[in-house]
Amino acid sequence: PTPTGLTAGALSESAVLLTWTAGPGAGQIVYLLERRSGTNEVFEEIAQVASGTNYLDASLAADTVHTYRIRARSLGLESSRSDEVATRTLAASPTLTMTGLRLWLRAEAGLSSTPISLWRDQSGLQNDATQVDAARRPQLIFNALNGRPVVRFNGSSDQLKLGWSPATNTFTVVALARPVAAHEIDSENNTEHSGGGYSGQRYLLGGTGDPVGRGEVGLSVGTNGVSDYEFGRNEIGSDHFAPLAVYAGPLEPGFQILSLVYRAQTPELWVNGARVRTGLPSTRPSSVLSRMVGSGESGYGLSPFAGDVAEILVFDRALSRAELDTVGNFLTAKYNALTPFDGPIQLTADALSGSPAMLTWKKAGNPDRRTV
Repeated sequence: PTPTGLTAGALSESAVLLTWTAGPGAGQIVYLLERRSGTNEVFEEIAQVASGTNYLDASLAADTVHTYRIRARSLGLESSRSDEVATRTLAASPTLTMTGLRLWLRAEAGLSSTPISLWRDQSGLQNDATQVDAARRPQLIFNALNGRPVVRFNGSSDQLKLGWSPATNTFTVVALARPVAAHEIDSENNTEHSGGGYSGQRYLLGGTGDPVGRGEVGLSVGTNGVSDYEFGRNEIGSDHFAPLAVYAGPLEPGFQILSLVYRAQTPELWVNGARVRTGLPSTRPSSVLSRMVGSGESGYGLSPFAGDVAEILVFDRALSRAELDTVGNFLTAKYNALTPFDGPIQLTADALSGSPAMLTWKKAGNPDRRTV
């Protein structure tokens, strides 16, 4: 029988992911994929897939319509061809070149199937995110953010694991993400047996539940704010779940550029280019960025993120405001969805007694937040 349910989703300017549903048949079934591109009316065979029901078609021309069809072969017989499906590869993206990049997860690169078992690191260091449990794999969603794909975490069990922690003590995390559920707001506390952090969180990055002595940095993201936690297991007494920096939002609807900057173990939270909170310093000997993506995990259970992620970047240094703006402008240009960013207006300066002066101004629109 002819394979059904053929879909084609553009991953990037050069790659399309094809998926289909296998039909019943005896013996080994081989799937024959055909493609034509642009104005070319002639199909050519591009692959024979002997196992599986997906194929990554790479090295394509950017911003071009590619049309596909499929047929099956078994026991010397071939099925008829499927209906045609078409998709347009993405336009070429802007580039970002900055020193100290230790991890770069991008939804349009390093993925070859959905649900996602492997998300390849694009920093060049091969710190890939994986999940061996099929029940805990997030989904790849095509055409979710101005034509570009995102990775969707279900808020219950989805999680990916990096090979190793990408940064310690002084570092920067930048994520383009859209939360769809609220998280618990805790009061800032950096004591050894601080409470909170083990239930009600939505960890975009979260602890593994095994560090002793050191602090494992987690970032909880909800529609009502962003919080930085450090998890550490104490050998005696209750475990360490320190809410070091808490921004009780709320966040604007839609995708946010969220940044966590650690300067000598003191966290700063940034939302869409504005620093919204400088937190308490860590009391642990070291602060290690978690290698868990999409859910925190401890002896108290899971604390999963609910929502979509387009990109995560980690640098092994604290970026300056100007460098954070560079990354933010790169993401804004790439995803082409910037809410107008109006500066303050009606600045006045009034002389006071002595040398001080009183400065006053008004907001125009929402100058402290940018939303994509």
